[in-house]
Amino acid sequence: MAEEPFPKPEFWQNWMNTQIGCLKNLSTKKVAYYYDYFASQHYGLNPEIERVKNVAAADRMIALQSELQHRRTRNVQVFLGILAAIVLIGVGVFQHNRPCNENASIEHPRTQILPAQPASSSQPSP
Repeated sequence: MAEEPFPKPEFWQNWMNTQIGCLKNLSTKKVAYYYDYFASQHYGLNPEIERVKNVAAADRMIALQSELQHRRTRNVQVFLGILAAIVLIGVGVFQHNRPCNENASIEHPRTQILPAQPASSSQPSP
């Protein structure tokens, strides 16, 4: 008989350790361990005999999978936020250190104003 990777007597202790309020205190590695634990229990139990444990394990697997997905999403968001900040800082430094064009004028370019012609000379004579 092969030795089980997770002993059955600790099922309810692990259930208590993975309550929703306790998940934030667990490392990602520990949450993954508990997910594997409940997955092995769920698939190893006889559903007719140990229905309560079977349903409890399936329920806990959903909660643990949700927690793992939340942590992955949060990590991606943090990474993208840091990347965006680095890009914005880089653009700001580039703009600040960019050499100015000496010929460029900050003022608006002046337009040439044509001398006004009298209204009578612009009209065709009859």
